[in-house]
Amino acid sequence: MKKVIFIVFWMLMLFACKKKTEEIPSEPVEQVEDTSAEIREYLIRKGFNGFTFFEDNTYKYHTRTFGGDLDASGKYSIQDDILFLETCDTEERPIYETPYYTEMEIPGKYKVDLNKTELNHKGALINISTGDICWSYEYPASYEKIDVDGIECIRYPWGDENVPSEYILILENLKLRKTPSVTSDVVSVNGLSESGIGYYYDVRTIALAGQVCTIRAKTINEDIIDGITAPWYLIYAYGNDMWGMDADVVKAWVFGGYVKEIKAFEREDTEREYRPLLEQSIINLGGKLYSDEE
Repeated sequence: MKKVIFIVFWMLMLFACKKKTEEIPSEPVEQVEDTSAEIREYLIRKGFNGFTFFEDNTYKYHTRTFGGDLDASGKYSIQDDILFLETCDTEERPIYETPYYTEMEIPGKYKVDLNKTELNHKGALINISTGDICWSYEYPASYEKIDVDGIECIRYPWGDENVPSEYILILENLKLRKTPSVTSDVVSVNGLSESGIGYYYDVRTIALAGQVCTIRAKTINEDIIDGITAPWYLIYAYGNDMWGMDADVVKAWVFGGYVKEIKAFEREDTEREYRPLLEQSIINLGGKLYSDEE
């Protein structure tokens, strides 16, 4: 009798444990989205830089260089968002835009990042072994948030056929900075390119009061300088040579506390109104006015 009771007891215990186990919800299994098919479809549909990709896992490449046309072809595969350029039928390899005209590594593996941005590009093939980047030919959209050398910015609509550019009027001489910070190194440009106004042929590290500059980007974060809270603006500073040609161009940041944003329709009137200030800035810098030579 005791033996029967013992068996029944353990059967009840096992039944209770099984029921308790069934009541405990299992941890959900994380589903990892495989985007390789989407990336493959994107590359086949749109291409990338000079690449054209095909359904049969072959590619062609074409670009123009100073030495002439460069054509190549080969095989590729995509797995886990990694593009593997397997073969290349020519000794002269496809090139990166940056570093300037550096040959790509083939065979080579490239991380496909369609959301990576910089000022002029959106989408990148990143060489896994070297970190070199092959940028797409696609521009970020106007007013899209972008990354410029690790700095979060809003890209302004220069070069956009559908959206007019915007500008800043420089109200005081401002240092041209390498990064948006007062502790950043200054950058220099050879001369001054202001068509129809004047010229200066020495090295300068400032944007001149009275200049109107196209906004390329604006920082999302703001700084407080001299009690003024403002973002930084990314511009191109243009220089010239003794023949008046645009011989030098540098990318530079200027603090927004001493500038005024203007729209495209305001540009002509603003340049006319502030021309005397710009002329005086050129003279103070040691430059010459064209009017003095007439």
